[in-house]
Amino acid sequence: MLKVGIGVFRFAGSDTPPRFGAKIAQEIIRRNLHIIFGMGSRPIAKAKNIFSSLVTSYQTLIEGGLKAIFMGGESGNDFINQEVMNKGVVFEDIVYTIKALRKAEKKTNNKVYLSLALIYPPPLMGKVGLDKVKEDNLRLIEEVVPDSVMVTPPGPFLHTRWYQEREKFGFNLEEGIIKEAMEYEYVLYKPPHLWPKLGISLEGKSFYEILTECNKFRHTIESVYNIPTDLSDEHFLMFYSAGITKKQETMKYKKETMLGIISCEYFQTRQISLRTNQYSQELAKSNFR
Repeated sequence: MLKVGIGVFRFAGSDTPPRFGAKIAQEIIRRNLHIIFGMGSRPIAKAKNIFSSLVTSYQTLIEGGLKAIFMGGESGNDFINQEVMNKGVVFEDIVYTIKALRKAEKKTNNKVYLSLALIYPPPLMGKVGLDKVKEDNLRLIEEVVPDSVMVTPPGPFLHTRWYQEREKFGFNLEEGIIKEAMEYEYVLYKPPHLWPKLGISLEGKSFYEILTECNKFRHTIESVYNIPTDLSDEHFLMFYSAGITKKQETMKYKKETMLGIISCEYFQTRQISLRTNQYSQELAKSNFR
């Protein structure tokens, strides 16, 4: 990768356990390679019990070049994570995993950008209210203060439990919905009334109402907590490489690039891409000087 000019990249897997990632980072450090990377990583079950070792793993990863993490928190509500998402973690696990990352960040004096992913509104199965889930999600955001929150509406994808046991989870799907959903063009930021009608409902809520709830939650995060939504670890890698490192700069460029997409004017996006590629190439070259 370095020989072809790639110094900025992302680990391919959606979940790199910190302990395993640290082994890769140890080899990067041993070879004295100069790179930066992002990765996806799940919250760690019983993170409080292994806190010190978790800090050590993250510290090694950061020293090896870790700059951004995508973490699927899914929900701040324990019932949703355990019974609806089958996540295997609870609120405390998410908090202590992120606390370990932040402690390692301080020990190395290197910033790591965290994108926390949540699914909202989730299936409730008649066991918990949506207001309670929202309250717990916001409590989680307040506790860990991520650099971005990725908010995604629920999707009963083919071959998942949500699809195979859709009645149990409250989904109602019209025949042919998978083919229809895979073939139409959608934009999450497009106002819901401009989306094509899809035959998906969740616990009596139409697809339009699901998207409306999702967008309302995004707006709350941005307006109340001043945290950008839907910036992934890849976005942060690009921003960092392009010299965009401050929070207000990030929010400004996010808005401008989104307006660019809507208006089909890509100057800002092209400039960020150009600066990212130049940084990546220079970083790669530095390994051969």
